Amino acid sequence: MCDISTGNVVGNPMIGHTSPVWCVAWSPNDQTIVSGSWDHTLRFWDASTQKNPIGTPLLGHAGPVRCVAWSPDGKTIVSGSYDETLRLWDASTGGPIRAGQCLADIHTHSVYRLAFAANLQKIVSASADGTLRLRDPVQVSTLEFSLDGKYVLSEDEEA
Repeated sequence: MCDISTGNVVGNPMIGHTSPVWCVAWSPNDQTIVSGSWDHTLRFWDASTQKNPIGTPLLGHAGPVRCVAWSPDGKTIVSGSYDETLRLWDASTGGPIRAGQCLADIHTHSVYRLAFAANLQKIVSASADGTLRLRDPVQVSTLEFSLDGKYVLSEDEEA
């Protein structure tokens, strides 16, 4: 961690992954950090001490974790991976939301950026396949914009 006012390294190295860390994100209350790694896992860290990871690694991705984001309310984490999937995690337990379910068949290449909408209604993901996708984290429905931005497609669970 680096102090932006001085440029000096502060705190302790966060040792716990078995491969390089690719992404990190602060919780909305600045008390917890989540990291994603080439070891296919996510880890939680106490932001004030940065000593040992909190709990066990979050397992589920079949490839390196490329990006991670907290929901604005701090209750959910979404991670994206080289395995082309998004996964939702309960931030209080570290467990997967809807056990065993991931948001697959969204992208055809690695997911490299994620963000929650401020109203918690959508997650946007960007991929090396050149697409942006909007997902509903509760309904797990898909919205997709045309390249020119004139049209949007949605899946229909009734049809």
